[in-house]
Amino acid sequence: MSSDESRAPLVFRPTVPDRGGTSGVADAPAPSAEEPRPETLEGQMVAGRYRVEKLLGVGGMGCVYRAEHVHMRKTVALKTLHPEMTQLPEAVARFEREAIAASRIDHPNIATATDFGRLDDGSYFLVLQFVEGRSLRDTIDEIGPLPLARALRIARQVASALKAAHALDIVHRDLKPDNVMLVDSEQGEFVKVLDFGIAKVTIEGSGGLTRMGSVFGTPEYMSPEQCMGQPVDARSDLYALGVILHEMLTGKRPFEADDAVVILRRQIMDAPPPLPADVPAEVVALVSALMAKGVDDRIQSAQLLIDAIDAFSGSATPAASAAAPQRKPLGSDGAIPGAASAPAASAPNAAVAPARRPSPLDELKAVALRPVRLGSARLPLGVVVAAGAVPAVLGLIGIVLLVLVARACSGSGSARGTGQPADSSPVTESTASSAGTQPSPAASRTAQREVERIEGIPIYKRSDDDWVTLARSYSQLNRFEDAASAYRAALSVRRTIRKDPVVLEDLKRAGRDSSAFPIVVNLSETVLGPNGLDLMWELWQEAKGDPARADQADILHKKLTILSRRASPALRVAIELEATNSCDRLADILPRAIKEADTRSVERLESLAKTTGCGDTGKSDCYSCLRSDTKLALATAAARSRPAPKLGQTPDSDY
Repeated sequence: MSSDESRAPLVFRPTVPDRGGTSGVADAPAPSAEEPRPETLEGQMVAGRYRVEKLLGVGGMGCVYRAEHVHMRKTVALKTLHPEMTQLPEAVARFEREAIAASRIDHPNIATATDFGRLDDGSYFLVLQFVEGRSLRDTIDEIGPLPLARALRIARQVASALKAAHALDIVHRDLKPDNVMLVDSEQGEFVKVLDFGIAKVTIEGSGGLTRMGSVFGTPEYMSPEQCMGQPVDARSDLYALGVILHEMLTGKRPFEADDAVVILRRQIMDAPPPLPADVPAEVVALVSALMAKGVDDRIQSAQLLIDAIDAFSGSATPAASAAAPQRKPLGSDGAIPGAASAPAASAPNAAVAPARRPSPLDELKAVALRPVRLGSARLPLGVVVAAGAVPAVLGLIGIVLLVLVARACSGSGSARGTGQPADSSPVTESTASSAGTQPSPAASRTAQREVERIEGIPIYKRSDDDWVTLARSYSQLNRFEDAASAYRAALSVRRTIRKDPVVLEDLKRAGRDSSAFPIVVNLSETVLGPNGLDLMWELWQEAKGDPARADQADILHKKLTILSRRASPALRVAIELEATNSCDRLADILPRAIKEADTRSVERLESLAKTTGCGDTGKSDCYSCLRSDTKLALATAAARSRPAPKLGQTPDSDY
């Protein structure tokens, strides 16, 4: 986190899960037998037209009833705000927000509001569509993981509801399984999204909630930016939907703890647990794209998510809205953003331009110039399609012709396809100039041809090797932000390259660039394992002596200190030595330094040998407690004798 982010208050509004049956309102559990029942409206008439039939649940802010509209003979849900809550402007504002949000959105997957007013005692009431069904929370608790097809059908309908809300600039902000009701219908299982009580709604002439910067929501489903009290938009809802989809596929919340602050910290810092092995790679990529920590790295709209689910499933879900637009293939009018999208040459953050349909020659070249696994396509992060990459009718003669065409197009000296196995890295020193060295004109031309070739391939047809080659080529052309983004995509589908020295050197070069720096730091702390900590250390050593990179140095130093327990033993010693000036603490570290320290600790250890620098005159010994034995000298000598590993040489078998 940046220094500004670290000051964001970690506060949350605890919510009570729905156990109220059929009301469709998620924050109103039925009162237990031990709890006194509140004074209710049962049997009373509200606003001259609603006969209250039954109390369905009680929550911290109000009650939920089943009622009947006496003139229309229609069952409704009547939600009331406790009278004492009317004294809290913020509670009233949230209640009004729910009324406005639910009344604005006309969509079959959202429980709509039909009336709003005040009772005789001054408290407020809200009339909602009565939804009879089971919450997704109860369903998961009862049966555990859901079948893949069912989970995707539910996620698609929730996405359809979010699309309608987001089109009106309404952000739910508290999406969770408790707020998703499953209703049986003639078309099959149907979803209703409920409870816009803390929705972010743009209202003319009104301000926001009174406690700006506070965090409201349910910690287990909150996006990192929401956890930090930052502004949220539609992409926060998509993150929550990614958490829900993860939970539907595993039966467990990805981030759980008894302490809410611990959950918030994990949402911000930790990668979610892996999905089960039988979940298809395309769906794994989809969930990863939804749960990306960075807002810009996430799937950017509910429509893109709908398109992705449709592409994987082959067709729209029957229970989805009849008004759903005609599906367009991903990569033709836009791409799932973030790690899944390689930036375009002219605009790294722009959507991918409409791709022309590849000619037969293009397809022949694409097949000849890269390894293709016909059995099962492995796709980059966030790209979810079921399209094949090559025609299925190529025979032996066709394969020979492909090779000839490729050689004729690329020249005998171009190394386009690596031919390496799927689980190895195609990046080698023989095909890439050494990191930090300006490539020759010939190498630059080759890199540019590779960029043009791969950018001409629709995103969903790019192989793992295409992504690695694209990243390597961007790096050779000094397009560092593009290189970092492409490596992020490559690492999502080929984790083994996180140990490749060339990849790490490319990322080190990219990390010196201000635009690519945040991407490199994020990969270092989430994907690259102990080698990522080595990379951050080297970037920090460079940045701390450069005034122009002071902000980067500060960020790197803080992250290294926080993540030191994940570093190799030698680097952990170096980080801990740098992180403290306490003589007693330094004395505790020295025995480990004797056993583990390498040359990365030498400068700090040598500085500890100085006997001046403290006191009013600067002539006193800062570390007098280290003079009673020879441990400092032994640690310094041991560190000098152990060379620091080069990038990629630190084992990460336990990562």
